[in-house]
Amino acid sequence: MNALAQMKESASAGRICPQDYAYAPSVLARAPDFETKTFYVVGGLYGNAAALAAIKAMAAAENAELVFNGDFHWFDADPDWFAEIEHGVAPYRALRGNVETEIARTADIGVAAATVSRAAARTACARCQGQPRSANNAKPSTTSGSA
Repeated sequence: MNALAQMKESASAGRICPQDYAYAPSVLARAPDFETKTFYVVGGLYGNAAALAAIKAMAAAENAELVFNGDFHWFDADPDWFAEIEHGVAPYRALRGNVETEIARTADIGVAAATVSRAAARTACARCQGQPRSANNAKPSTTSGSA
């Protein structure tokens, strides 16, 4: 039995973490990508356009950098709403979260399902395709500064 079949057999729904969710330690063991006095780590935006606007305003008021740690999509199932979030996050450093990883899948591995059409989402989401939209978000970032 292969590893995926064993994982499916031994886990109940929602109780596994596919191996491709993890970053190898070597990816993060490097010099910082940037330095700043203040930065906000934004996690679990889940398609909330109002929250995105609010956090951008807060960061601007403090001259803070924004770093998104994934899962900026989920409830933004409407293609226009999805695109709004995608374009709103695009200028900042960001990691691909499990939501974006699932959207990028070309085959169902039997453990998770996205709420948006994968084909439509991949078309709108360059990060989900593994293509950075700017030098700022090409790879996971380590940082210097204060949270």
